Amino acid sequence: LPGKVAFKTQFRVNRALLDEALLARAKAAGCWAVFYGVESGNQAVLDLMKKGTTLDEIRRAFDLTRRAGLTTIASFMVGNVGDTVHTVADTVRLCREIAPDEFGFAIATPLPGTALHRLAREKGWIEIEDLRDYSEFTPVARNEALTRDEIRALRDWADRTARAHRDLHRK
Repeated sequence: LPGKVAFKTQFRVNRALLDEALLARAKAAGCWAVFYGVESGNQAVLDLMKKGTTLDEIRRAFDLTRRAGLTTIASFMVGNVGDTVHTVADTVRLCREIAPDEFGFAIATPLPGTALHRLAREKGWIEIEDLRDYSEFTPVARNEALTRDEIRALRDWADRTARAHRDLHRK
């Protein structure tokens, strides 16, 4: 668009913060995509993370964003407090349901100074201490139900499964 800068931005899904008017203003200003940190498709995991969002708010945000004519981008995490094989399957189901245009699955990483780091340290879950080894694709800690290897395998499975579903439905 002449005279406008095209940009993407991050919004929260919270009903009190996101509405049609905000999305329309963002689009009018040149926004072409909105990124949402969904994190999990399981309400109990979202609550344990103290995310402050609900699954219904997530669904609503993606619906509103799509209706506003904006590209949707979602990020999900595997290995959060409370995550199990079943909760990760819930997350894949939610990803399929909200059908973001782009998405990614990362591994929950207990970065120093965060509540997750404090809890993981207290529980003895951190198995790699060297911060140079920390990445969104390398688990450095387990959780109460999953080993680091299980977290890595679940992240790979979730990403592969959700992408296969998206690609099948794009044809």
